[in-house]
Amino acid sequence: MIIIDSQQELANFLEKLSFDSLGIVKLDQVTFELSQSVIDELTIVHEDVLAQASAQVLAKLDELTMFILYAKDPAQVKTILTNMVDIITPSTTLELFNNKVQLLSELIKERQVLKSQLISINKELSETMGNVEVELLRIKKVYEQKTPRRFNNIKGIQAYSKYAAGESVGGEFFDIHMNQNKAFVIMSSTSSYLASSSILQMFSQLKSSEEISEQIELNLIEDIKQEVVELNKSKKKEISIHLFTAIIDLSKHTVSGHLFGDFKILSSNSNNSYSTKGPILLNSQVNEGEFERNLKRGERLLLCSPGFSLNWQKLNPEFIVEELMIKKSIKPLDILDEIFYQLKKDSSSGFLSYDASAIMLEVQQNAMVQV
Repeated sequence: MIIIDSQQELANFLEKLSFDSLGIVKLDQVTFELSQSVIDELTIVHEDVLAQASAQVLAKLDELTMFILYAKDPAQVKTILTNMVDIITPSTTLELFNNKVQLLSELIKERQVLKSQLISINKELSETMGNVEVELLRIKKVYEQKTPRRFNNIKGIQAYSKYAAGESVGGEFFDIHMNQNKAFVIMSSTSSYLASSSILQMFSQLKSSEEISEQIELNLIEDIKQEVVELNKSKKKEISIHLFTAIIDLSKHTVSGHLFGDFKILSSNSNNSYSTKGPILLNSQVNEGEFERNLKRGERLLLCSPGFSLNWQKLNPEFIVEELMIKKSIKPLDILDEIFYQLKKDSSSGFLSYDASAIMLEVQQNAMVQV
């Protein structure tokens, strides 16, 4: 027990009570201000110390788990702190004082045990979360190895892709759904594994449909938006989401869709390059993200994810991606391999800082275009 005394009055009071003084540490105001590791000790404070306390001493008193105030007249006490749990006076009996001290000592011990248990639980939780993160990185690595690099030829347009796993929380997802004369392209990047998993599930359900239409695309965007809104209701930190959706008309070779967030579209036809920050999905109407492009024969279009751009910004490559894309002698897969080699060449862990995804579309030179 600690007593913070003034003019020896507290010490004299305890002596008068014949209270066992063994284990009592006596401090004055200055010594208390400089002391360390007294937060969880049962403390009795003289009323004069509280009344004359500086802002620093008051702050230190406020850090105590709890304390008892010694005051001659409780009605005259003007300074009250929330952790001041009781008041004793010169007329307090030894029996009553012993009961108060025993009760408060037990409360402090219980708090210390609970604190120790919470520290242990927190350590176990941290170890568990660490193991979960390791497993998620392994899953990302497997996904990186299993992701197809080449999609089936989609009527005059060849599609290629590449993905590299990153250490950041969350993930990226991309896919292409082909049906008759249309292809549906999606790419997403979120700060939540749960949100990314939900998007994957929604697109899987969409792929079971026989139809690809603008309305289906709009419905998907709204469903994704609502899903993230619902997830954010239980989150302290809002989930970030970047979303790209597009429908390619394989007869007319037009690309129309919606872009929300930091995607980058590079083209061998400079007029089709698109590098600007799109609206934020959760704060925007769907039509605010609309875009449309016409593809030409022989054109190459590269869709880069937000994670790709973040990783690329850290590099100082000796080439510009568009310079590779306009060289027809360089195959699309070779371009993707070179780009991702540049991203990963300095990584000692084999992981990037962020997930990175890229999809390249190449319109065949002899493709038939409906006029």
